[in-house]
Amino acid sequence: EDPTKLLVAKIFISSSVSQYLEIDERLEKSIGNVCITQNGHLAHRLGLERERTFVIGKHEYSSGKYKIRFVMNKKNSKFVMSFNIISKYTRIQQHEFELSKSSYGWYSDGDTCGGVELPSNKNKYSMESETTSEIEFLLDCDNQKIGYFNERTKNRREMKINLTKCPLPWKLLFYLYDVEDSVRLLSSKQLL
Repeated sequence: EDPTKLLVAKIFISSSVSQYLEIDERLEKSIGNVCITQNGHLAHRLGLERERTFVIGKHEYSSGKYKIRFVMNKKNSKFVMSFNIISKYTRIQQHEFELSKSSYGWYSDGDTCGGVELPSNKNKYSMESETTSEIEFLLDCDNQKIGYFNERTKNRREMKINLTKCPLPWKLLFYLYDVEDSVRLLSSKQLL
């Protein structure tokens, strides 16, 4: 051992610790005429007529914070789609299920779903008349709230969840109406 010889030339200590854990959210169940493809990452409406259809995610969210990125594509901007949460315990039937009574989220025209009145917001219609929206959906189970960030408009919205109406664990729910409407999951992470 020669104390004049350098054993290690440079040491680099990274201060960045991963702040998230990748999860693999998938679209697992559909109600209505919907095809789920690409290993559960894409769902699109089939058929020749417009009708109420729903797609439900696989994962259950009961604690922690999550960020799910997806793209919604609408064939026609005058019809709405929605992205929501529902309780795992909610039963969904195509023609009897009412989004406003059992879920929380947003319609593609910017209206809230779930009977929640939010303060007036000049950016409310951040997705109105859009046929494609890239959304970052935030689920905060610990603080009983959800929110979203629209990648194009940079608009953010948030709402509190009534756990009596929508108890944990939550699942993702997408509403597709028009023929060829689709949703594609891009990424899903648990925030640490």
